[in-house]
Amino acid sequence: MPSGNITQQAVITPDSIRDAFNAITRPFDADVAFLYSSLVEEYLQNPKYDRIGPKSSRLNAMSDVIFDVMSESLGKTRRAVGVEPLPDVSQQNIIANIKADAQAHHLELAILSCYFYRYAANHRIESNTEFASIVGKSVRDVQRLLKRGLPRVVRQFINAEHASQHRTQRARIIAQLPDHRQHIGRDRLIHEIAELIRTQNHSFMILSGPPGIGKTAVACAAIREALDTHTFEAFVWIDRPESIENIKQTIQSAVEAPVDDTTAFRVFAQRVSVLLVIDDAQLSSNQLAECMHLLAYCHVLLTMQRAPHALQPHAKLIPLHDLSDDDARSIALEIALENGADPITAEQAADKALAEAGGNPQRIQWLTNRYISGYELIAINNHVIQSTLTHDDAIFSSLVLLCLVNKTGISEEDLSRIQAPISLRSARALVRSTLVYYRNGRFHAENSIIKLVTSQGQPLSVRQEVGRVVNITLNHLQHLPEQLRITISDSLVTDRWLANEYWDSISFMARFHHLARESDQLAAWLNAFLGYVDTVEQPDGMLYTSLASVLRRQNKHEAAIAATTEAIRVCGAAGDFVGVGWGTAELGAIYLASSHYENAAQALQDALDYAQRLSELNLLHFVHSLLAKLFLELEDYPSAAEHISIAPQSWTTLVMQCDIATRLGRWGQAQQVLKLMDTNLMKQPEVQTTKAAELVLLKGHLYFAQGLYQQAASFYQLAAEKFGIAQQFLKQARAMTNASACFVQDEHRREEGIRMLISLLHQQQQLNDAVGMAATRKNLEYAQFLAHSGDHTDERLDEQDTDQ
Repeated sequence: MPSGNITQQAVITPDSIRDAFNAITRPFDADVAFLYSSLVEEYLQNPKYDRIGPKSSRLNAMSDVIFDVMSESLGKTRRAVGVEPLPDVSQQNIIANIKADAQAHHLELAILSCYFYRYAANHRIESNTEFASIVGKSVRDVQRLLKRGLPRVVRQFINAEHASQHRTQRARIIAQLPDHRQHIGRDRLIHEIAELIRTQNHSFMILSGPPGIGKTAVACAAIREALDTHTFEAFVWIDRPESIENIKQTIQSAVEAPVDDTTAFRVFAQRVSVLLVIDDAQLSSNQLAECMHLLAYCHVLLTMQRAPHALQPHAKLIPLHDLSDDDARSIALEIALENGADPITAEQAADKALAEAGGNPQRIQWLTNRYISGYELIAINNHVIQSTLTHDDAIFSSLVLLCLVNKTGISEEDLSRIQAPISLRSARALVRSTLVYYRNGRFHAENSIIKLVTSQGQPLSVRQEVGRVVNITLNHLQHLPEQLRITISDSLVTDRWLANEYWDSISFMARFHHLARESDQLAAWLNAFLGYVDTVEQPDGMLYTSLASVLRRQNKHEAAIAATTEAIRVCGAAGDFVGVGWGTAELGAIYLASSHYENAAQALQDALDYAQRLSELNLLHFVHSLLAKLFLELEDYPSAAEHISIAPQSWTTLVMQCDIATRLGRWGQAQQVLKLMDTNLMKQPEVQTTKAAELVLLKGHLYFAQGLYQQAASFYQLAAEKFGIAQQFLKQARAMTNASACFVQDEHRREEGIRMLISLLHQQQQLNDAVGMAATRKNLEYAQFLAHSGDHTDERLDEQDTDQ
């Protein structure tokens, strides 16, 4: 990050575009950074590319990107100059168009025309010689035109790439917003909030009001409007926090940022644009003041039921009240018409909804749909829903399960494999009732509905019924697909669900605590573990091992060691030697994470002995993957290769396999692993950004190891862009350290590389990234040595591992 926002850096360079153009003419030898640009990734979302292999898909998408960008630029320039082209349907027309462009005597048009017909057009001119004969110039003239015009062409792709990044960021944020279709009738307020977000460097807005008044919906609508012209590098949704620690933990889980150090985080937020939504905050006045101080340089939209008594100067209170009768009736009428009611029925439904709901937007929506659909929907106390509880238990059970899967939703395919407590019939009935929506092949519950179903303000009968459905779900949990199990478990460990005393949370933690090892919701799991340990007299030893895994991934190494020590003690006392083995392996993982390699080696060897003696296959695979990582960090690559070959194939093990093969100089093996990773990546578009960043980074490592520094720099810069989109700012900075190291190898770009390293060192200090700072310093010292000595050797600089 040589200056400011890395996602705005020109990762599209003349070298990368030249490589991309050349790749079109020799596709069987193409492995260029532009294949993994945001533009190409965006095009790959089109299903038409699914019918061919991963590499062919990328090449075809890249060719289409180049054609579209060049065609659009050429068309705009022709219109500006006044050239009317013929359709490019024949060789004769193409030649006529090339001549017309050349005869316009306009440099920009001549450049774009030359590049378009040489590289991008469906019927390309195959050589400079042929192109020169068409325009009546020498081959040398054409070569000079191409060289002189490349920076102008690159500008077109940089603009297109930045626009693609903006669309990607916008889509990523919008995908995390609930209540996407709720009618709220507060257009002027939404516009004012959006304008504040767009025009100010930071803001703190508190939306207050009773349940159902539309606080969350207003916040979401304002964000959508702001995103039309503005974007953010980091976005965090924080649901129902009860303390400042809840807020910090959620931010830490979502963003690589120094949130534990208030001063460092405030500096970070001045450099990186951060948007947070703190929904349904349960904070005291002192906690709210501390929150305002921590997030002073962020854009914050906070919703809460009661307005705070005192605010800091930079905060703005926005109380929400009932809608006026005219606005409320207008919304009801719009809802009724959208749902297929004829004008007379819509008028009647709007009048009835207004009479019963008043100006509460949420109740207006529900009651209007009730009247036009004939579906039984009863609103209680302005904000409590009881959906056909006495008429159809299956529909209510389905609603609870859809609330459990939260924003992820559930696909029709998964529904067909679940016996209870949900069915496709009941899910479709919920869609008709508007309690649930169907989008992209998945059923989702609205966030407002989840709040109401889990509310402690519900009648006793509703809370008991919710608890009963959760218990039924737990009985089926082990039979559900793995990702669905993790999603449901992640919901159940949140305060919202744990507050319901009518489901067996103790049994859930005892049976399914191991799912925490696969979860990213570390803050929620940690709180659930701590509550369980305080409640149960003697927890199972393996539960302590799962707790240690969560603590380790939160970098709380001392607490993690204490948890594994207790796990080993409890399991040993119970004669559970499998549990002792898992506790010992986790202890080795903690020592490895904290760079205590001797302790890690001893613990992992002990764990390996347990796994082999007890024939515990899962433990054996876990230990071998840790040993591979240990030897990788110790630079004993042959031993690392031996252990990783035993571990089962996963994305993590593929990353290590590629890294090890690269360091051993096994270029062909590394390329084969990268191809396999690319194939897996194409099958998982929902996790594309993070994994694509890791894939591109590994390609940079491979080219760097081979001394191909120009290619490596292009991949490293692209990896940094993708890590930034994924809000992984430590990895983003480390990838730029690698790019800087590539520049250092080129004496013509060495000074640029040194400037970048100095800037990176400062930014990594702000991020509290000791590992990244150490590598950047080492690279900087070597670069300065080369600059002073005039030594132009290609001695390899230290790189960053993708998991550091």
